[in-house]
Amino acid sequence: MNTYFALTIGPIYKTLSQAQKTREFWGSSYMFSWIMREIIVGLIDDKKTIDSKDILMPHRDKHNNLKVGTGLYHDRMIAEINPEKKDKALADFKGVADSVIGEISKHTGVSLSVLHSYFRLNAVLFDLEDGQNIVETVTNYLDSLEIQNPIFHNSWQIDWSDVIDKLNGSFFYKDAFQRGGDFDFVFDSIPEIASRGLRDTNPREYDQLVKTFITDEFIKKKRFPKKIEFEIQDKFINQLSISGILKEDFRNYHKYIAIVHADGDNLGKTISTIGNSPKNVKSLSKLLFNFASNAATEIDKYGGTNVYAGGDDLLFFAPVATVNGKVKRTIFHLINDLDSLFKEKVSEKLTVPDRVTKPTLSWGVSISYYKFPLSEAIVSSRELLFGEAKEFDGKNAVAFKLIKHSGQAFGTTFGKSSKDYSQNFIELLKQAFNPDTDFISSLQYRIADNKVLLCETFKTPDYKTRIGNFFDNFFDEEVHSNKKVFVHSVRDMLIQTFDDTILPNDYSQMSKDDQDKAHEKRVKTAIDKTYSALRFIHFLNSKSDD
Repeated sequence: MNTYFALTIGPIYKTLSQAQKTREFWGSSYMFSWIMREIIVGLIDDKKTIDSKDILMPHRDKHNNLKVGTGLYHDRMIAEINPEKKDKALADFKGVADSVIGEISKHTGVSLSVLHSYFRLNAVLFDLEDGQNIVETVTNYLDSLEIQNPIFHNSWQIDWSDVIDKLNGSFFYKDAFQRGGDFDFVFDSIPEIASRGLRDTNPREYDQLVKTFITDEFIKKKRFPKKIEFEIQDKFINQLSISGILKEDFRNYHKYIAIVHADGDNLGKTISTIGNSPKNVKSLSKLLFNFASNAATEIDKYGGTNVYAGGDDLLFFAPVATVNGKVKRTIFHLINDLDSLFKEKVSEKLTVPDRVTKPTLSWGVSISYYKFPLSEAIVSSRELLFGEAKEFDGKNAVAFKLIKHSGQAFGTTFGKSSKDYSQNFIELLKQAFNPDTDFISSLQYRIADNKVLLCETFKTPDYKTRIGNFFDNFFDEEVHSNKKVFVHSVRDMLIQTFDDTILPNDYSQMSKDDQDKAHEKRVKTAIDKTYSALRFIHFLNSKSDD
């Protein structure tokens, strides 16, 4: 028989939903990571009831704070304790929790009683026989605690924008960033993140424009009315577009930001197989922590801004595309790099039975104009992750949606293990930066306008040859001679996407009409994915939304 102490903190979603600015989302998320970290530190300090080696999750780095610019501690904790110290464990927890929340009260001026009426810090103690699944049991306990929402008697008194600004300025920035204590430190705004790909053109010019039009403004005054803040952002974007040094490289996508959510696939199944072993749970927690800290570094290198990196759960803001050493990369290249990192740091180091699929990551990517409401973009990204990518057959998918300034939108979902993504889409992205936007437009509309012809062509046994002829016939003029590689890449993607789209299992038993409908749906999927890929590439090369 073993005794465990488990903790959950919140309300995370309720708090994040009140944020409107990048610094508020970051600060709200960092606050909960900081609370969990400080509670853990408090419980293991001074030889209290919990020994650091007995914490199963989250993993606690021996340096405690890595200063990677984001929170690394998720919202649940599990630790094994001495069964004779149950009462002391709860008493210690209450004292530490009061101290941690008291620190927030001290920096914000919000009373301790009001903060206690808002925060949910729930702890539970339980005994388990050897061999019982620790994580599944804890999850059931903590889930039941979380649905018992308290009535927030006094929480209406909290102005979270003001609270987060005070916490950020007084110590969160110093705690999270290497230069967070500098007098001129200002958290990244949406236009900065969106346009960061321009910096490689001329770092000195770009940094000076950021200082003049963003940093200096927000050092003078931390909070502006929304209208004034938009005017500041407009001036910055306009200066980038007319700068004698930067304007040639300025593109429309520099006005757009990618909001990215990631979540692990098949971790539940993994936990079902290893969750009865404290040693294995602790090992998995460490693997996920190491991935998260390394992922935060990779995102920063790309030019992104981390909001949260808790194991297999990521949220970050990023440029749609960047240039690093003259190598142009898109948000999808970053996702591929992070997938490889997850495989290296987690999947390949896990030992699970052959019947269990090793964990992967699924992604939701919402791309929107810099004036688009950030809270809506974050909801969109989350819905793409859980409503599209995680629902994709086999998961391990990336769902993206680009919402243009005009309100028009396009996007699709790729299975990352499918060839249409892993080979064809990625191959197209290697040729993505092509200034001939008129040609790209003609190519995408030629495909869209010939759906009926393509549908009939895909019914033939030799459809691959016929589809090849379709592309050769439409793009055989002299002006197309230097675009053959790109045209063939598009052709190959259309064919591969059709091949990767599986017909229903009962297709052979369907009526002729139903078979035709299933075939048309298959062709439509192939066209829509290829069309979305081309629209994204066209977007990368456009100088305006026209």
